[in-house]
Amino acid sequence: HHGSLGLFHTSSLCSPELVNMAQRFGVVIVGGGIGGVLAAMRLSTTLPRQLNKIIILEKSPALGGRLSTRYSPGSPPADTGAQYFTIRNNKFEDILSPLLQNGKVKLWTDHLNTVEGPKYDNVKRYVCSDGQQKLPGLLLQQFRDSNPDVLIDVKHHQTVTDIKLASEEGKEDNKNLLSVQTSCGSTFLCNGALLTCAVTDSLSLLERSQTLQLDTNTTNNLQSIKYDPAYAVQLTLKPDVRPQIPAPGGVWPNNGQVRWLCDNSQKYGAVGYQQPDDDDKQQVDGHGGVTISMTTSAEFVHQVQQTNMTNDQIVECCVSACSQWIDSSSIASSSVEFWSNAIPSTQCDKQSIVTDVGGGAILGFCGDAFGPQSKVEGAALSALHAAESIKAAFDH
Repeated sequence: HHGSLGLFHTSSLCSPELVNMAQRFGVVIVGGGIGGVLAAMRLSTTLPRQLNKIIILEKSPALGGRLSTRYSPGSPPADTGAQYFTIRNNKFEDILSPLLQNGKVKLWTDHLNTVEGPKYDNVKRYVCSDGQQKLPGLLLQQFRDSNPDVLIDVKHHQTVTDIKLASEEGKEDNKNLLSVQTSCGSTFLCNGALLTCAVTDSLSLLERSQTLQLDTNTTNNLQSIKYDPAYAVQLTLKPDVRPQIPAPGGVWPNNGQVRWLCDNSQKYGAVGYQQPDDDDKQQVDGHGGVTISMTTSAEFVHQVQQTNMTNDQIVECCVSACSQWIDSSSIASSSVEFWSNAIPSTQCDKQSIVTDVGGGAILGFCGDAFGPQSKVEGAALSALHAAESIKAAFDH
């Protein structure tokens, strides 16, 4: 649901002349969120020359993953995925430092609100100044500007349908290669693959392929990871209407239905926000009014599924639950988006998992469900850990 990224050359592989042509890479990365991008950056500069050609396969038309943003004419960005991120780790801070210096990433707030009032927890929360979805692309562009010789390719509209050991002809230096296939009919041969998508999706992919066998310990670790679903509800208010959401614009209602509520005009700037003139913006019908982002609880998702609520009914319930901040008569338009894997409900103790799946072919898993830190920073650190582990596996 995103537009195509205008920061660097990317292409789709669905053209007939490329279908069924196996293309060769050192590592194939599945998923173009922040984890996929950071892993690609690290691998492209640390692997030896014969392995440092990296490709990112992203199913959407743009990078971002769960850093997802919607745009309405005349309104600030409205994030439908991760709402902010922390910068606690020195590695993550070093990566983001240039974007902080040039204003592409900014500090949003060090406190948020609850029903009882402000909650000062001294946690600094940051946002990408033009919407969270922009962050992976900005990081990759910054990296490519500083490292013009790196070999990182990005292909969009690439839903991976199968990962398996390549045939005997696909061996190299007596080591097995992996064959990664997509719904476009494209095939990529690689020494290793890194799955950065939700682990439940990765396991479903491996189950369908039925050709790669993971050891029991790896399987148990991956199967222990669970996610909570959520609805992302976006409201556009009528012109000149302001919600009663206190500064800095974010609230944890914790009312059973809605766990997050945000006034994007406070988060990103005043109404009349001028979005940059590029192609990676998802345009939605809007009225130039204030946009409100809401994220529901998992319990509410289960209630919706049991009662077969319509999108209009979902919006009505969410607005009613937040009536102290939003007047239902002020809403000009609304939209609802479903996230089946919105946030990890159980974490894996390991920061990433990287394993030999046969004869030297390497398969890795990373994401926000790995390690002690969840969400955006956790996904970033997990990806860096996975990249280091893949390099160690190749060295071995």
